[in-house]
Amino acid sequence: MDRATFQRLYGSGGRILPDRAQIENGRRAVIDWDTYDRMIGSEDPNKAIPKEEALRDIEQLFLLLRYAYSGYAYYAEHTDFGLIQRRLAERTAAWTGDAIPSARLCEMMHEELYAHINDGHVALRYAGFERDLLHSCFPYVTDVLLEERADGYAVLRGCEGLEAGKILQKSEIQAELYPTLSPGQKKKCHLAGCYTAKDPGAVEIGGVLCRTHLLRCCHAAQPKDEMYERTEYADRCVFQNGSYQIYENEEHHLRAFEEAGKSCAGKRHVIWDLSGNRGGNSAYPEAFLRRLNSSVQTEMDTAVVCSPFTGKSDGEMYYRVDKAPAAEDAGTFGGTLYVVMNKETGSSAENAVTFAHSCRNVVKVGSPSAGVGLFGEVRPYRLTHSGIFVMLPYKVFFEEGFAIGRGKKPDYWIDAEDPAGYILQCLAYA
Repeated sequence: MDRATFQRLYGSGGRILPDRAQIENGRRAVIDWDTYDRMIGSEDPNKAIPKEEALRDIEQLFLLLRYAYSGYAYYAEHTDFGLIQRRLAERTAAWTGDAIPSARLCEMMHEELYAHINDGHVALRYAGFERDLLHSCFPYVTDVLLEERADGYAVLRGCEGLEAGKILQKSEIQAELYPTLSPGQKKKCHLAGCYTAKDPGAVEIGGVLCRTHLLRCCHAAQPKDEMYERTEYADRCVFQNGSYQIYENEEHHLRAFEEAGKSCAGKRHVIWDLSGNRGGNSAYPEAFLRRLNSSVQTEMDTAVVCSPFTGKSDGEMYYRVDKAPAAEDAGTFGGTLYVVMNKETGSSAENAVTFAHSCRNVVKVGSPSAGVGLFGEVRPYRLTHSGIFVMLPYKVFFEEGFAIGRGKKPDYWIDAEDPAGYILQCLAYA
């Protein structure tokens, strides 16, 4: 999303006034997180409801999307939500028998919405069915390693039919080139592949079809059981953050993140490992960075859905835009911060990647992130008759050029299962 689109969709100041029946219908679906936690997992997988009630739940779902979902204005520009609602209603009416299972209704809702909404924070859940609406791209690369030279690209590591030492021109490489690091190599190195929804199986390099595979760090899980752990060396430190979903003893954990930042502040190299971190509370990365760097810019321009179903909007629906304050100074950290991320790095962990740029010297390594950080801050809802749970974000976090499902790209793409360990290997040769 670019700034002009953000301003046009969310900063125009327009207000919508639903009728009283719509407001009451939407409010019936509102639940809090404590209620959700108590109820999830207790659904009756065999529950079936009359078609008339299913049609009312479909209406309720689209009311929630229209008046409580932050992505609605964005997708409504190219999506006829009325048509989707009618199609769902027709499928429900055509169901054999007088009643339709809640589980099947949930699946049908997901099927119809998935084709039109790309958002990892929107999800539908019922009795073991739990799906979001994210459409992801993934990096697929070959085993070929190329060194950039003045006369082209030298093959440092080839594949079957492509020998090491061969010099290629860019026109001979029918693939994208991704900067990478190789221990002991001082010149620019590249991986060859593509960033797409489906593995192409092979790409052509120097007239040879070279097999592709998923970049090995994409789904790398951190090896520690703890949600966060710090390992210190003489001039470097590794701080692994497996999750920000730490909701008990928050003050204790915030102090631990602050202590980690303070301990890392004097290091020459800090590896901040966010691989596998699907987000949670943004206060944790902020606490770490503030002590590491003395200042941190965590604010972004945001738009908040003021819904007639929640809060005090006087029955109106509108967007409140909050402008980010001016950025703070560059801070005091004089070392290099290596931010490790992968396709499992999402939500507030993606925000942490942005926050990291408060430091002077930041290098992003790993794979592209999940790409779920545009719409966030989720609220749960429960459809009245079927009991289907619906998760909808109510904020828009503006970041120029952020692409849903594609995410933030690294400076160096790492084809290794332990990207943090790989960076340590590279630093050993520095």
